[in-house]
Amino acid sequence: MSTLRIQHIPGEGEPRFQVLRVSDTKHTPPAAIRPPVGFPVKGRPDSDLVRELQWYLEEFLGYPFPPQTERADRVLSALKAWGRQAFDALFDNRQAGKFLDEAAELQ
Repeated sequence: MSTLRIQHIPGEGEPRFQVLRVSDTKHTPPAAIRPPVGFPVKGRPDSDLVRELQWYLEEFLGYPFPPQTERADRVLSALKAWGRQAFDALFDNRQAGKFLDEAAELQ
């Protein structure tokens, strides 16, 4: 079984991560991943993904009905977009793609 681990690379500046194949500790070059702080949420110009997720988890789920459902949909769309960008940053290189393909084959 091939297990992959995503590791944070400590340091200054933009957060960086790498994909590690656990079986042999081979890893990809570090990739920068934009943090969710400051990540835009459509229709919420004075907010960001972190603040909107806090609202979603702490307030919306207590009363998940219109008109707040539109705001919730925008939060989830932004979270999906952020996740896609993070995934692409990690796996959009030949070595990481190979690691992912190998892990998926064994599942």
